[in-house]
Amino acid sequence: MGPDLMKLCLDQHGLFTQAQAAAHGVDGNELRRLLRARTVRLVRRGVYVHTELFPAVDAAASHRVDVGGALLSRQIHLGSQLVKPPPPRLAAGGLSAALLWGLAAPLPELYQPCETATRMANGERRVTRLRHHARVVDLVSADRCRRTIRWGVRVSPSSLPAEHLTLSGSIPLTTIARTTIDLARELPLHQAVMVADSALRLGTKRAELAVAAAYCRAWRGGRQALEVVEFADDRAESPAESLARAVFLQQGLPRPQSQVNVWDRDGLVGRVDFLFPGRRTAVEVDGKIKYLDPHCAAGEVLWQEKLREDRLRETGLEVVRVTWDQLTGVPDLVAERIRRAFARASRIAG
Repeated sequence: MGPDLMKLCLDQHGLFTQAQAAAHGVDGNELRRLLRARTVRLVRRGVYVHTELFPAVDAAASHRVDVGGALLSRQIHLGSQLVKPPPPRLAAGGLSAALLWGLAAPLPELYQPCETATRMANGERRVTRLRHHARVVDLVSADRCRRTIRWGVRVSPSSLPAEHLTLSGSIPLTTIARTTIDLARELPLHQAVMVADSALRLGTKRAELAVAAAYCRAWRGGRQALEVVEFADDRAESPAESLARAVFLQQGLPRPQSQVNVWDRDGLVGRVDFLFPGRRTAVEVDGKIKYLDPHCAAGEVLWQEKLREDRLRETGLEVVRVTWDQLTGVPDLVAERIRRAFARASRIAG
């Protein structure tokens, strides 16, 4: 690759199009040689990335390449010197923006390209399955168009006021608040709560979410988005705790307090994930991480958890432990266990 094309790659986060390569003297044969040498790789149809300039070290970095390629293929310039007002008419949004922001949202699905058929000179028909490991890119368009998905890019028409847009590097994408509200309108309630809680943990103010939700309130799913903003809690320390709160709501349980310190006469017993104070019941959401602490043997962790739980029970609390699999697989049974704990606590108090 010549120095001019390398300079362009540097300005475009390692990306370039086939047309840009041709304009800098790199023809199709040279591109194929670079692909074989793994100097570049194909991002999507007609878009390449220089592997040394933009190594995909994690899911977010890899998807940033996918998003940049999708924008560049639509002639959206990614060079920082040309990114000026007015705001772009096309930006990453939805699950793509959530992944780039680090929100607790589902990953965009993997793009599965179709098989292609080629008619050979001898009349045979050769079928080739394209290999592609990129995830589907979600773009939001301010222009009037239909919702489409083609070549692994989903484009949704929507209003895009300037205050709902920002730049990550030079990639236009919806703000955390707008991304959260868009997903809160579209995702199931428990996933929407996880996204909103993570947005608050990242430093977004509830007022910002409320403003974005009010702007979108008349859109499909707008009422759910307003409810999610009201329900969101920055005290949720993990997606599992957000999921638990959503399950409690959907199962008709009273709303608990989150992250409550419990004391006895010897001092602080510990902080419980959820406390139903009027029902004298604590709920702990168990994850595998605390049992895989490299600085403490698993047996010691379990022993300390047992001592802590014994002290909690001695304060008069019922303790219910739940897991991610239980919350997602048998939420009704989780709710029944908690109601039984309510009943036990009531009998003891009486």
